[in-house]
Amino acid sequence: MNLFPTKKLLLICFTLLLVFFVGCGTGDVLIKDVFYDLEVLIEGEGTVEISLKTSSLQLSENYKKGTEIILTAVADEGWVFAGWQGDAEGTELSIEVEMTEDKEITAVFERENYDLIINIVGEGTVDKEVLFSPQSEYPFQTVLKLTAVADEGWIFDRWEGDLESNENPVEIEIDNNLEITVVFIETLIDEDFSGVAVDHIPPGWTRGGSDQAIVKRWAVSDSELAGGESPEMRFLSPAAGVGSSYLETPEIDGTEKTNLKLTFNGYINIISQQFFVVRIDLSTDSGVTWEEAWKIAPTGGGDAIIGPEVISVDFSDYDGTEFIIRWVVDGNLGNINRWCIDNIILTGE
Repeated sequence: MNLFPTKKLLLICFTLLLVFFVGCGTGDVLIKDVFYDLEVLIEGEGTVEISLKTSSLQLSENYKKGTEIILTAVADEGWVFAGWQGDAEGTELSIEVEMTEDKEITAVFERENYDLIINIVGEGTVDKEVLFSPQSEYPFQTVLKLTAVADEGWIFDRWEGDLESNENPVEIEIDNNLEITVVFIETLIDEDFSGVAVDHIPPGWTRGGSDQAIVKRWAVSDSELAGGESPEMRFLSPAAGVGSSYLETPEIDGTEKTNLKLTFNGYINIISQQFFVVRIDLSTDSGVTWEEAWKIAPTGGGDAIIGPEVISVDFSDYDGTEFIIRWVVDGNLGNINRWCIDNIILTGE
């Protein structure tokens, strides 16, 4: 009898039983699942949302071979998604990744670039100085200093549009597309008394009063009490006496102007707060008649100081006219020590 087939069969059965018992004794699995690591990195500012194509699976740091994963790039404010790097490529916001090996994928975000449009009303320019820029011309979070530079005969008035301010220069941070308008207005008077000799008045200006001694009390001084820089114009009181004294501009042509406005620096040193006024008068008939446009009439007695301060006077009632401006001291002139003025600016649009 041939027993070889029987022996062969027994050997096969023994081998299978041996493998079974060894496996059960050690806890080993005959066929092991393979897992791979997924590392997602961020360059710039943003996040990556991770989801599984098969909803029954759980998110983790490693995934079974063949798992399909969806990565979605989400940029933070002011940033844009630029693309995937590493074990994934492309610029699509969402991509599918199949885990066939360990993978390292980087989502790259870049600052968004914005346009800055500057319009100019009037005559002047705007200097732009980049104080901070992360990379290209005007990306998100770029900090700029804007300086309005008026042409001769004009002054800066204001910023409009996406920047509302009277400051100059001014700093802005780019956080969107911006359109800004700078407004320059024409100056009819721009007098800071520089270049005028001490004890004199500017060419074309006049001074007058109730007597010659009082008239000469208006003159340029090398002081700077009004808040500007030396020199400045001042009225210096006589020791005593009642009278009137004024400083007068040349005739001003405002026939084609609107929104007329006068500003100047002022300072008043008072010996006794009574029996006098300081004011601004205006004439539209070449000095024949005068109207009061602004005044201070101290009361109560005792000494006092007013200023230094910037004084603004609305002249819009005189839009479209020719006129003369006077600074007047009237009454008991011995009660006012001095009145200093500087940086006289008359503007119109």
